[in-house]
Amino acid sequence: MSVLRGFLLLLLGPPLAGCAADVLVLKTGERRLCHIAGVEGENLLLLSQPVKELPAILLPCPRQQVASIEFDQDSQLERQIKEATRLELPELRLIWGKFLPLLGFASSPGGKIGLRLGLLLLEERSASSSLEALTVFSNVAAEASAAHDREAARQGKLRAWTALGKLREAGAEAELVLNSETGASLAAEARLVLAAANESALVTLLDENPRWEEDDSARAQRTALYHKTLDLFLLAALLPGGSPELAMRGLWGAMGVHRRCGEHFLAAETARDLIAFYPASSFAKKASEFLETLPSEIRARAPAPRSPAANERPFGPPTTNSDENNLQPDPQKEPAPAPASKRRKRSRN
Repeated sequence: MSVLRGFLLLLLGPPLAGCAADVLVLKTGERRLCHIAGVEGENLLLLSQPVKELPAILLPCPRQQVASIEFDQDSQLERQIKEATRLELPELRLIWGKFLPLLGFASSPGGKIGLRLGLLLLEERSASSSLEALTVFSNVAAEASAAHDREAARQGKLRAWTALGKLREAGAEAELVLNSETGASLAAEARLVLAAANESALVTLLDENPRWEEDDSARAQRTALYHKTLDLFLLAALLPGGSPELAMRGLWGAMGVHRRCGEHFLAAETARDLIAFYPASSFAKKASEFLETLPSEIRARAPAPRSPAANERPFGPPTTNSDENNLQPDPQKEPAPAPASKRRKRSRN
């Protein structure tokens, strides 16, 4: 039996007298020591053991009589929820079912449980699991009492919509996020969603217009999509306060744009940033594999990997994608040393 399954039995089983339990605070001021077994209609179902020698009994309590609930803060259970794997999805679903109706109460662990369940469902990488994850995240975003849980759930919704291929819904939500005050992680996730949508449009344009350079309209569209896509990926990667995972996804996305557009030198620079700043990550491994596929002259001329200082932020490519950032070196000849008094000019895209 898994550890999480054991905790499930404790959660749904009768409490022992004298042990830690939930505290129900009624509007009359009365405090009841109990375990909340679930919700049935408009009633909370309480397991209570008033007398140690007698078995626990199940009592209904109308929700309208409840002022608040002081949930048992079980640090061990919280740790097990955090460390749960996809193998424990059945148990986690049952625990989520218990706490879903209690999301609105302050101190409810339901938000954390729902967020973990949603992320594990996304790891299943199936349409049904992604749809279930979207439902879970939507519940947390709408009903959780903690603002940080609601914001994390909105981030989860963006991922779920993307996994389902619902890019229109994901894009609309991402625009709402960026037009409101949100935390760094949610803002970065929103930019990644919009970057992916613009990248898809860029790829379609290039596939349908292989001679885009000779077409004024296609060239203008390509330039606009190129810059917008890179800006979104890089802003997601460099946003202060964002998580390393989001930064890596942003840099990896920018590297992919450079590769798709044949800018192998810029792609190599971005790959080296991933390796330098996140050496133990799966992205660094993939970046190293990409570098090995490049021609020797590009590998030889690419800058050496940096060793960032402890207080240095990963800067990767520039924070904005100006024309200067997109200059391409001539692969046929080595650049001459630039005089100290003025900068060497290179041809623009």
